[in-house]
This record gives sequence, C-alpha cells and structure tokens, in this order.
Amino acid sequence: MAIQQCPNGHMYDDEKSANCPFCNGVGVANATVPLGQSFDGSSNDFPSTLPLGGNDGYVNPNPPVTDANVDFPKTKPIEGEHAITVYLDATPSGNKPVRGWLVCVEGKNSGGDYKLYSDKNTVGRGEKNDIKLDFDDKLSRGVAAIVNYDAKNNKFYIYGGDARSNIYVNGNPVMSPIELKDYDVIELGSTKLILRTLCNKSFSWESYGKDDKKAE
Repeated sequence: MAIQQCPNGHMYDDEKSANCPFCNGVGVANATVPLGQSFDGSSNDFPSTLPLGGNDGYVNPNPPVTDANVDFPKTKPIEGEHAITVYLDATPSGNKPVRGWLVCVEGKNSGGDYKLYSDKNTVGRGEKNDIKLDFDDKLSRGVAAIVNYDAKNNKFYIYGGDARSNIYVNGNPVMSPIELKDYDVIELGSTKLILRTLCNKSFSWESYGKDDKKAE
C-alpha cells in the first residue's frame, strides 16, 4: 500500500485507486480528507473534529434532558410528625384562605360583607382598594384605612392609609396602629363596619388539624 496525495490535498491508497477518488467524485475506503475540506475539495463544510459514539458515530454534546438520563435527586413532600401545613397563599383546593370579614352595618351598603385575607387589606373609595366603598361620597379616593391580618401572631390590626379621611374604632379616633377585636366597629366616612374574625384564639389556618393529629 502506498498513500498518495493529490494536487488538491486528498490522501488516498494508490493500490485501490489509480487516481484520487475524491477529485473523481467516488469515495472508497482507506481514504482520508484533510480536516476543513469536503469530498469535493471545498472548505468549511467538513467537520474539524471527529464525532464519537452512537450507531452512526455521532454524539450530541447537549442531549435533551429526560427522566431516563437525569440522575439529579428528586424531591418529595415532607411527611411524618414534623410536617407543617401552612395556608398563607392558598388552601389545597386552590382557594385563598379567608381570615375574617368586615360587615357593613350602617351606610349605603348595609348588610354587605367584605372578605379579609392575610397581610394588608386596603379600605377606601378608590377602585384600587381591596375593599371598595365607592358608594361613600364622604371618603376621598385614596386608601382610607388598612386592616392587616398578622398570621404569625394571629391578630388583626388597623391603621390609617394615605387618604385624609378620619378613622374611628368603637368611637375612638385611630391615630396609630391598634389591634382589632371581634365585633369592633370601624367607622369611615358615613360607613360603619363590624369586624368578624375567623382566625382568632379558637382557629387559625396554620394550626388547623395539628392538635387532632397529636391526639391520635
């Protein structure tokens, strides 16, 4: 066997081919092509490195991630006596857990009620408020008050917003944040609201069911 190089740089075995098989357009075994050139002698369309592996000799350097080729540890829910169920954003059914209600007892929406959720619940006449009292012309359009449910301490608080409307709880002006109790009466403009709590000393979403499990 004698390896020859044609004028175009192709290497071939002259015992198998009298002339360069690549310049003639016919490929045979035991012939090589310089890296960076294709069989027709042009450049830049031949791989500069040899592919490895696979049935066709090709290995994808970035294979798709599937369950078959991933060895990462999988997570699972914590179970047992140390499991903690916390309903801050949603219950298992996907509902946002209600913490209490404001019930209108005096004003144009008397008899209506408004749900209270965790953290800040803004109250006022403006459309952006969580609890919209848009029927009360005595309120400005900003945030008249904020009723805050603190899940950590399982308590309700109220304080003023950015509006100039006065706030009263049980007839007393609210000058700074104060704790709200069940059946407290909140007065804003010409509207009076009674607080009814779901979350209190008797119940909280965070502890619901824990005592029953401990008893078992």
